[in-house]
Amino acid sequence: MILGDLILQSRKNKKWKFSGIDCLQECLNKDHFRSYPHHVEYNYNSRGFRDAEWPQSLSELKNSIWCVGDSFTVGVGSPYNFTWPQVLSAATGRRCINVSMDGASNNWISRRSQQIIKEVAPKQMVVLWSYGHRRELPDTNLPDEDRRVRSDKYDSESDNITNFINCYISLKKSNAGTTIFNGIIPNSDVNEIFEHVTRSWNNIKDVSWPDSFPSTLTEFNQLPDHVKKESRSVFTQVNFDIWFLSNNFYRQNQLLQLSNLDYARDYHHFDLVTSNFFVQKILENFNG
Repeated sequence: MILGDLILQSRKNKKWKFSGIDCLQECLNKDHFRSYPHHVEYNYNSRGFRDAEWPQSLSELKNSIWCVGDSFTVGVGSPYNFTWPQVLSAATGRRCINVSMDGASNNWISRRSQQIIKEVAPKQMVVLWSYGHRRELPDTNLPDEDRRVRSDKYDSESDNITNFINCYISLKKSNAGTTIFNGIIPNSDVNEIFEHVTRSWNNIKDVSWPDSFPSTLTEFNQLPDHVKKESRSVFTQVNFDIWFLSNNFYRQNQLLQLSNLDYARDYHHFDLVTSNFFVQKILENFNG
């Protein structure tokens, strides 16, 4: 059996009405939940993924587009056909295989993506990376769902950004011919850093300052002394090294930073409009 250990045991062949925060008790906006106009249910295949049964032949698996991620890829809060893997399948007329797990860490996403490339070598893959504070336990005897962990040990932005970059680079190095398009979920650690820096800079700058915060440490050091002094006093909670490390990384690598254009039933995950936007960007990349 290809990818024989890629199974979420607790969800095998299950059918649920609600999942995670997609329920009235846990959702972020109860009025939105009650008024959401679409029917949502969760049907999991024999491997425990919110997907149809996977093809059996290696050739079919190779020609499928593999979609890897966390609950934003599961499509929590959305009808099955609103999830971005299904929107991508409809747009391309090709089988899209959904490998996603609620609460998945970037470590899990990178590890499983590398395994798929090693065993299947698909032509194309889309990876939607997760939050940096998520990790997985090192005990390989545990099933994937039991390895999920969020620890205070990893609360610093430095650890989160560094861990994500390492996961990304590890996957990139393992790639042997698979075209990969990378995105990042809304409200990720990186998005929050970028938004904080941009907002703070806009609040303190005057007409004599550059329009945007410098993208490299060299550019920052070339600023007038009074600008450097005042900006440092405002950015006390921002680690300059992490800002420049992450900014340099994103300038050198192709990653789409998503934001919610609409909301699923739980009022946290994105819905069809954002799925369509994401798929449009994927197609532009693949076709280009």
